[in-house]
Amino acid sequence: MKELAIGGVIALFIGIDVYVRARANRPPDRLERALALAWLIIRRTLCHGMAALMTALAGGMGWAVLDRKAPAGNLLGSLALVVFALICVHWGRFGRGYSTSALDDKPVHERRRRRCGWRHQSRTVAAS
Repeated sequence: MKELAIGGVIALFIGIDVYVRARANRPPDRLERALALAWLIIRRTLCHGMAALMTALAGGMGWAVLDRKAPAGNLLGSLALVVFALICVHWGRFGRGYSTSALDDKPVHERRRRRCGWRHQSRTVAAS
């Protein structure tokens, strides 16, 4: 039963992707906007959660080295976790573009944001 549930979730995600890509040249309807927003929330929750977990693990590994309970070689693993955490933050924020590099992630996200009507998170700084 568990395998069926996992397969259903995977099929649902594939179905959402196929539906959204098939409608790429048409104005988005309510269903597409709702699916895109749900995917945005799921993606950000999972990616940022994984980044937080990896950062905590990296901090724990670093602390163990500083406390002399682990070998200094663990710092390399800690560094790798931090790098993967940064990648997860990037994917959580912008998603993935269409190429294999990260160069088109932000422009593709901006197009999706405008298309689906997601609000833009302003980064205004209060004047001091």
